[in-house]
Amino acid sequence: MQPRTRSQHNYVGDYALDDSYRGYTIRVTRAAQWHAILLEPGTGAILPTKATALLREGRSVAMERARKLIDLYAAAFEQLRDRAA
Repeated sequence: MQPRTRSQHNYVGDYALDDSYRGYTIRVTRAAQWHAILLEPGTGAILPTKATALLREGRSVAMERARKLIDLYAAAFEQLRDRAA
C-alpha cells in the first residue's frame, strides 16, 4: 500500500480578484486555470459566458479576454436596443 501524500500550495495573491470594465465586474479566480466571470452592472447577474486562460498564460490574459467579451456583449446589446427604439 502506497502512503498518501498531501500537497499544499500557497497561492497568496492568486485568489479572487475583481476589476471593473465599462461598468461590468470581472471576477478572476484561479483553479486548474484562470476563470474570468462577468457580472452585469447594477444587478450583479452573471453573464452566460466566461473567459479562461491557462495558468502559464497568466491572470492578465484572462482579464484581457474578459474585456473583449464585454465589448462584444455591449455591442450586441446596443444593437438590440437600437432596433427596439
